Amino acid sequence: MRKEDNTKRLFILDTNVLMHDPAALFRFQEHDIFLPMVVLE
Repeated sequence: MRKEDNTKRLFILDTNVLMHDPAALFRFQEHDIFLPMVVLE
């Protein structure tokens, strides 16, 4: 049985993630996301 991990994680999103699903920003509820400046340009 796997123990539940409640630690926050950092996800780095690339351009293709946002192109495939623009709402992906809101799907990482309790975790942190990082968007490189290149993705925003």
